[in-house]
Amino acid sequence: LRVPLPKRERALAVVEYLLASPLDQEFSRLSLAVSTGILQSLVEATPNRMGATYLRAHYDTLHPEGAGTGLSPYCTKTLLPSHIRDELLWWQFLLRSPFGRFSRMRRSATLCPNWGDGSGTGTGGTLSLPDQPLRMWQGQWDPIVYRFSSNWKELKTLLLTLEQLKLQGGADVCGTTVFYFTDNSTTYWIAQAGHSSSPRLHHLIWQIKCLELELGIHLQVVHVPGVVMISQGSDALSRGVWVTPFQSLQDQRLLTASVFAPITPDLHLIESYTRQWCLPPHPQIIPWDSEWVGSDLLDRFTVWFPPPELARQAITFVLGTWVERPLTTSALFFVPRVVPAF
Repeated sequence: LRVPLPKRERALAVVEYLLASPLDQEFSRLSLAVSTGILQSLVEATPNRMGATYLRAHYDTLHPEGAGTGLSPYCTKTLLPSHIRDELLWWQFLLRSPFGRFSRMRRSATLCPNWGDGSGTGTGGTLSLPDQPLRMWQGQWDPIVYRFSSNWKELKTLLLTLEQLKLQGGADVCGTTVFYFTDNSTTYWIAQAGHSSSPRLHHLIWQIKCLELELGIHLQVVHVPGVVMISQGSDALSRGVWVTPFQSLQDQRLLTASVFAPITPDLHLIESYTRQWCLPPHPQIIPWDSEWVGSDLLDRFTVWFPPPELARQAITFVLGTWVERPLTTSALFFVPRVVPAF
């Protein structure tokens, strides 16, 4: 989905006018509401609809809390805060570029798994480019970075991973799905949301999203346990230890595949949850790879062990059946968010 040229030029002219204005210049909230509306109309054409994320500060400035209702709040003036100017920089970058929102990447079935870990003193990870051997990279933080939070170091590692992809094979990953595995849950949530309340972290995710557009990839961040990072080798790379064939590490393909594998059906696990939540007895395990029939779920207690990528479809399917007989139909889902073996 691409923005028509006249609309793109009109929006870019508004953005550049606001960015070029002096820091002490005041704008009427009504005029800012018009400029925000112009950008809001383009949100659906922005990659991953990220445009909505970079308009949130506008809403708070346009209508501050306690300003009341009606036209009166918009007849007042306000300065353009620095955080709004930061959001406008993202819009300027997008509108000057030929990027749009892809309904499906050209090579979305080509998967590029990448691992990264940021420790207290260093950073490192592995890169997997299409039809190329595994590559490793590592680095050491400057002393000034030591006082930064672990979340900053982990998110910076994601940015450095994308920069390594650009440096070593930018054209090879264009149009692919790039997986990034991390043991830092904050990195996962910030990457999903596309923003952060922390100025430092928000600046990093801004750079990450811009680099994602430049590379033309679909970035998917996946959270895994720390012990998996140790088994994979990225933890050692972040501490300055290169991975060698002499180390007893798991096969990279098998390790990556296990992240997306479903949990093996476990009767003891089902029994413990059934007892804990007072669920009906005699559950029926539904194989996730079998044909799903709605009538087979009515008036039954079913248990599902779907892989993560099919969990949403399975839950939606069961809910569509559950609403027909909610008092006698129930289901229990075991969805692995991390490698189940650990």
